[in-house]
Amino acid sequence: MKFVFYNDTGRIVYPHTACFLHGCSGSINPIQHLEERIFILPEGSYPSVKLWDYGEDKGLEILISPSKVRIDMKYTWKLIFILKQSKME
Repeated sequence: MKFVFYNDTGRIVYPHTACFLHGCSGSINPIQHLEERIFILPEGSYPSVKLWDYGEDKGLEILISPSKVRIDMKYTWKLIFILKQSKME
């Protein structure tokens, strides 16, 4: 899967080294303001994203971690039923 991060923060964003230890591929270079960065995740995963703000001196750091999608259909149908039921009330 391809994940595109667009830096519209007005600040430099530093990719966390764990992005690449967790299985993403892409550039470790800082992401400049108004720059797009593409991260490639392993097949069958989706991005779990966390952004930390360490203040003006140290800047922003982003972690993109691939997470596996696990769908439990029994739970999903129960959740859909509950959501529909709550809308009717």
